Amino acid sequence: MEKIVGIIVAGGKSVRFGDDKLLVEIKDKPLIYYSLKTFDKVKRISELILVVREDKVNFYQEKIEEWNLSKKIKLVVGGKERQHSVCNGIRSIEEPCEYVIIHDAARPFVKIENIEKLIDFCIERKTSGILGIPSKDTVKLVDEKGRVEATLERKKIWLIQTPQMFPYNLLLEAHNKALQDGFLGTDDAVLLERLGYPVYIVEGDPFNIKITTKEDLIWIDYIPKILELV
Repeated sequence: MEKIVGIIVAGGKSVRFGDDKLLVEIKDKPLIYYSLKTFDKVKRISELILVVREDKVNFYQEKIEEWNLSKKIKLVVGGKERQHSVCNGIRSIEEPCEYVIIHDAARPFVKIENIEKLIDFCIERKTSGILGIPSKDTVKLVDEKGRVEATLERKKIWLIQTPQMFPYNLLLEAHNKALQDGFLGTDDAVLLERLGYPVYIVEGDPFNIKITTKEDLIWIDYIPKILELV
């Protein structure tokens, strides 16, 4: 059976949010707990790496012990940008593995069935896959002056989420090449895309939102009840 390592990215500074969004509580547990709890339940993921800010290592070490999760969780210090944090996580993998699945801790409502669907897809096809949902809105390309340059074909537009899953060797190569070239991408998939490796969409669901600004907190009152998380 292929070994899969999960990387949960929690090393950001929450600049757009203002405070540490990962510590916002949902039913007496910080937001970050729910991503860890969900991935802890996915049997085919053998171990988890949690990438955090250096000043939060001791805090999360205590919390992980308190939460009593079943999987081994390694704490790794993040970098300046999300991409650097993921790279630190990848490079911390000590034992050989076939796949790495990466998730943003700021997406606490990801469903186990969607994680497993992504794993099934990637392993069956021996490829890379990312969760996403088709756009419901018309999308336009706009220049720096606000003038519309083009209306994009909506059926080809997908809104990308995490987790994203990749063969370990391709992911490591892509991150090393990006670092060498000074390239900074908005997700991990683009690092493989720029090297010509195929990446496929696996449909997720609209509840897998990312908590980015305080306006997003409105969903905390509704989504957990819908998904029966609490």
